Amino acid sequence: MRLWRRQAPEWRPVLCLDFDGVLHSHDVYGKTLADIPGPPVTGAMDFVVGAQDKFTVAIYSYRSRRWSARRAMQRWMRLHLTRHFAGDESAADAVLRQIQWPWLKPAASVTLDDRALTFRGTWPAIADLVAFRPWNR
Repeated sequence: MRLWRRQAPEWRPVLCLDFDGVLHSHDVYGKTLADIPGPPVTGAMDFVVGAQDKFTVAIYSYRSRRWSARRAMQRWMRLHLTRHFAGDESAADAVLRQIQWPWLKPAASVTLDDRALTFRGTWPAIADLVAFRPWNR
């Protein structure tokens, strides 16, 4: 009897994408964490598809701790990827199968978040932190 080893997928650095304010425009707020009424940020679907060539894409949000909200994010991504691929659900599903949906923020090589600053070894002034606003506010 011969045992076959499944080939390990190619290792890629992890790109963690925040959901609200980065992928989902978050202009319209839902009534619950699983209610996601807003459209994608312009270019978001192109970016996710292109990033998969170089990264393992992980999508994370404050919503991620709830199973129902993670499922809602996945359904939202499937809808908008299907639209991106002009109705081709199989292409959308191929992209979705490669995305990780962690329930805790993963260790990542790079993180894109609309509510973060890059620490460059010098502490920012507290007043600058108080005045901070995300790009969409």
